Amino acid sequence: MKRTIKAFLVICCLAICLTLCLTACGNKCEHNYDNDCDAICNDCEETREVGAHDWSAATCTASKSCKICGATEGEALGHDWKATDCVSAKTCKTCGATEGEALGHTPADDDGDCSTEVKCTVCGEITTAAKTNHIAHADDNNCLTAVICTACDTVIVEAKTAHDHSSEWLSDGDGHWHVCKNEGCTVTDTKTEHFGGVATCINGKFCEDCGFEYDTAKNPENHASDELTYTDNGNGTHNMLYACCGAVHTEKEACSGGTATCLGYKCVVCGAWYGDTDATNHANTEEFTYTANDDGTIHTGTYNCCGAEVKIETVIEGSTATITISELPTLLMVRSAIEVFMPGIKSININGILNETLQGYVAETLSGFTVDLYLPNMETSELSESLTSEEDNISVHCGYIVENGTYLVYNVEGLSAWGEAARAVISTGTEDTDNDWYAEYTTDMPNLTLAADITLTGENNWTPLGYCVEGGSKDTFYPYIGTIDGNGHTITGLNINSTEDYIAFMGSLGPNSEVKDLTFKDATIIGGNYVATVAADCGGNVTNCHVTGSSSVSGNIRAAGVIAGNADGIISGCTNAAAVTVTVNDVNWGSGGVVGTNANGIVIGCFNSGDITASGSSNTQNCGGVVGLNYNKSTIIACGNTGKVEASVNGVGGIAGGNYGVPVYACWTKETTELSNGEVSNKDGVGVDNNNKSVLKACYSFADTSAVAEAITAMNTAIDEYNASAAEGRKCPYQWQVGTDGYPTLVEID
Repeated sequence: MKRTIKAFLVICCLAICLTLCLTACGNKCEHNYDNDCDAICNDCEETREVGAHDWSAATCTASKSCKICGATEGEALGHDWKATDCVSAKTCKTCGATEGEALGHTPADDDGDCSTEVKCTVCGEITTAAKTNHIAHADDNNCLTAVICTACDTVIVEAKTAHDHSSEWLSDGDGHWHVCKNEGCTVTDTKTEHFGGVATCINGKFCEDCGFEYDTAKNPENHASDELTYTDNGNGTHNMLYACCGAVHTEKEACSGGTATCLGYKCVVCGAWYGDTDATNHANTEEFTYTANDDGTIHTGTYNCCGAEVKIETVIEGSTATITISELPTLLMVRSAIEVFMPGIKSININGILNETLQGYVAETLSGFTVDLYLPNMETSELSESLTSEEDNISVHCGYIVENGTYLVYNVEGLSAWGEAARAVISTGTEDTDNDWYAEYTTDMPNLTLAADITLTGENNWTPLGYCVEGGSKDTFYPYIGTIDGNGHTITGLNINSTEDYIAFMGSLGPNSEVKDLTFKDATIIGGNYVATVAADCGGNVTNCHVTGSSSVSGNIRAAGVIAGNADGIISGCTNAAAVTVTVNDVNWGSGGVVGTNANGIVIGCFNSGDITASGSSNTQNCGGVVGLNYNKSTIIACGNTGKVEASVNGVGGIAGGNYGVPVYACWTKETTELSNGEVSNKDGVGVDNNNKSVLKACYSFADTSAVAEAITAMNTAIDEYNASAAEGRKCPYQWQVGTDGYPTLVEID
């Protein structure tokens, strides 16, 4: 406490002294202080107010000092040293000061490989970095020499113990050699000379070892190949050239072979076209240029080979389309010709032969439609699978088409189809209640027109159309009633072998029916009663029908080459060359070359050259060259016979076997063939005359040709007189003239 008081007193004294001094000196003293932090002037000891020291921290080498006056206090801190290492001298951890030098690395031992790094054994640092690749010295391209690194002498590529030469040759004009195939090695074996080889027309000599052409001189006489090429000369000849060099082998050799096409024949040697052309056989059936007319009824394709046109013509009648295809068209043409009228069409007739390709076109086009397809020029056996599939709705009919109730028939299939249709109608017939001979039908009978010749094969290849049902008071005929137009065509090979009656192509031909312009060739007809080739029973008209070739007819009562029994019909312009054989069990009431019996009918301008033979019963009667029995308001006019008529009893004549009170005009027969027993009729070719009541006018039996010319005048006069009073439809359209054999022959007149 005493110290405190003492100190306080000292301070007070100092303050008084300072005050006194200041008072004594005033402003005359220039104060002198030790530093900015000194409060007492060194000269006048005047005290001033100052702040405390602003000390900076002590460092490793300096004590702490005032930032204002620089006064110091205490001691420096001293260094905190980090030990010396390989890369750094001794370093203060606090201030970073250094002292001395780094120790330096101590590298590990070098292995001499520059691709291996070297590290310090003390600190592990890399002292020498490894190289990425060795640096090879210059390669001498010899695999027997090793490749060494220029930096470290390390062996980069080991030396081979021996070269491995390739089997392939390297060559130049002086020789050939092999080169080592080891990588980087270009050392070769010993170069040897070329040898061998033969020069040809296209090359010199090739070395037999290496194949190098070492001698380029060619030999034009030695051809490298026997293969030949050909050049067309444009005149039906070609030059043959060696394919190897083009040298001429043969000049102007004639073109040959091939089949004629629209461009001519195609030579089988050079392939050039030459010679005559065949416009119907096209060289290229695949390429067309196609057009169609505005209404789509004519589609035209032009063959690119020759420019010829192919047309598909379409005619529409109701729901039937008739399409005519002349040659093979394209699918586009077929599709267009058909689709343009579908689906209103229910029936399509395609005229023309359809090969498998064209059948496919048609099937593809009609897919999805229900239609009857008629292919008149084809048979079922010719159809491809595309048209016989049961998966579609196409009904295919071959061999015919149907137009307005008429079957236009092209082959056997078509004829059979017409026959089946006609028999179906005949089977519906009912007996006429008016006591008529013929049954009645409520369904129209299909007509027939032949569009081509037809050949039937085998035995019993036809069933007669129409038949007779014998009754107590009368017989009823179930006939074919329609029109058969042969159209000038021939049915060959008709064969019927039966014991039944009414056997012929037509078992019964009804009233208002007609068969015309039809020929039967090589027919064989065997039956009971009423047997013939064309019709067994005839109530209609038969015109220009002929039986030719090796035809034959065999039967009992009433057999004939053309018509067995004619009732009310007109038989005109028909001829028979068939042999007619009659075997009579009871009475033969008429067998003839053209007509067996003619009742209330007319036979005009008919001719027989077939032999007529009757045998059997002693009652055999009425066998005639043209007509067997002519009676009941019937007429024979302008007919002739050269066939032999053979029977052992009466009623045998070259024109008619029996003629009962009816007229025979302008007819003739050869006398020598009239009767087998050597007798000659005194009634000009008529065997039986029924008490001389027949009207025979200008009828002759000629032993030779001496009286023919005069007789022809009389016969033609008789024809004119007959025509003057004959009804229309029953007039004779023929006249006689002298034929090439000197005997009368018929000519048709307007």
